[in-house]
Amino acid sequence: MASGRTVGYFALRSIGWLVDNLLVFGIPLLCYRVTGGLTWSGLAVVLTWTPRLLSLAGAGYLVDRLSIRQIFLVSDAGRLALAAVCCLLILLRPSTAVPVVLVFGMLSGAFFEQTFVAGEKAGRLLTPPERAARTQSVLTGLEQAAIIAGPALGGLLLLFPPVVFVATAGAGYAVSLLLALALPEGRADPDAAPSPLAGLRRTVRDPVLRSVVLLTMGLNYLLSLLIGSAPALVATRYGVSESALGFVYSAAGVASIAVVGIAPWLIGRLGLWRYGIGLALASALVCLGLSAAPDLALFGVALGVFLALDSLFSVYLRTTRAERVPTGEFGSAVAAFGLLLVAPMPVAGATLALAGSSVDPATLLRVASVGVLVLTLALLPGLARAGRPTPADRPTPADRHHPHDPHHHDAGAAPVAHEREDIAR
Repeated sequence: MASGRTVGYFALRSIGWLVDNLLVFGIPLLCYRVTGGLTWSGLAVVLTWTPRLLSLAGAGYLVDRLSIRQIFLVSDAGRLALAAVCCLLILLRPSTAVPVVLVFGMLSGAFFEQTFVAGEKAGRLLTPPERAARTQSVLTGLEQAAIIAGPALGGLLLLFPPVVFVATAGAGYAVSLLLALALPEGRADPDAAPSPLAGLRRTVRDPVLRSVVLLTMGLNYLLSLLIGSAPALVATRYGVSESALGFVYSAAGVASIAVVGIAPWLIGRLGLWRYGIGLALASALVCLGLSAAPDLALFGVALGVFLALDSLFSVYLRTTRAERVPTGEFGSAVAAFGLLLVAPMPVAGATLALAGSSVDPATLLRVASVGVLVLTLALLPGLARAGRPTPADRPTPADRHHPHDPHHHDAGAAPVAHEREDIAR
């Protein structure tokens, strides 16, 4: 793959993550700033993530049947047009800014999940199996950089009218559209594509994949609860404005990039399952401490450690998935993973919307942290027994390399070194 195409692929993924994190972190802050209520902040989380679930239900089906370039071009053109319409509505009717921004976030998120699955498949097809851990750590670093820049940009944009927030996202989609034009056509073969449910069946039936998905669902619920409750938490406990919180997110997220490079070394020393279990336990314990932080400085430190652990866990998720899912089912499997892993996000938002006005958000975080601890300990024996996958569990060499796969030479990506769906995942 030419170096220019490699750079273009990484730039395309990076701008997509940047704008998505701007919306995921910025919209709840915007709603809380305008309304002053945690219920609206929680509702924003619900409305941000529910369309993503619906979109992911068909993402694998589309990505296994259309070219990766087609997916990106349609999604970026749609989001750019949506941003233009929303800017116009806000300018004409400023009082509708909050509902318009919520609708913008909902539809943009649905498009993002299509490009996410397409981008994951592009990177998977062109990654040698022996470089899987390094590949995922490099992509995770790019995503974590976006997690730092997105909230910082969101905090800055909250100082301006809401139309600037939407226009900035639209500018990102315009850049992404231009980058997508350089992707090769890479048409898929619809007749060879797997059933839309193939990835979901593999995920549910494979005991290792099933356990990893359950762990990640618990951690995603915890992360979404934190995102939705943080505006009220820092405003009431530390007296910090919602705009400043965006910069706290970003400062804390620096640790994510600093540590992600050690993921391959840790996996080599500990083994993949020990690495993943240790991160899940540590994440729950750190969130317990975060909920009790007496001042903003300690809150920021705990948040930084939590995001760093989240970044490292992303490598575990992605490496396990790449190791155990054959290429022919990869698009369907990524969509299945996304569908399951995004499901806790709107649930966390609904928790805040229903209980946020009557229960201290710190208490909600503590209860969720204990729940993740219990879940991790319950799954530990099964993952320990599984250990390293058996030869029968591993994708065959043909599955991994697919030298004659029509996607292999023109998927629009290079051998790289990333997502939890966490936030996305």
